[in-house]
Amino acid sequence: MNLLIENAYLWKPYLFGFVIFFFFPDQQLIAFFFYSGF
Repeated sequence: MNLLIENAYLWKPYLFGFVIFFFFPDQQLIAFFFYSGF
């Protein structure tokens, strides 16, 4: 269970970043900085 929680912390920010990248393709640079922030 601990491993699942830790994995969620790893992939959720990237999933959120992908949603931003998908719905706001003009703001790819913002999405890139969002990714690099994590």
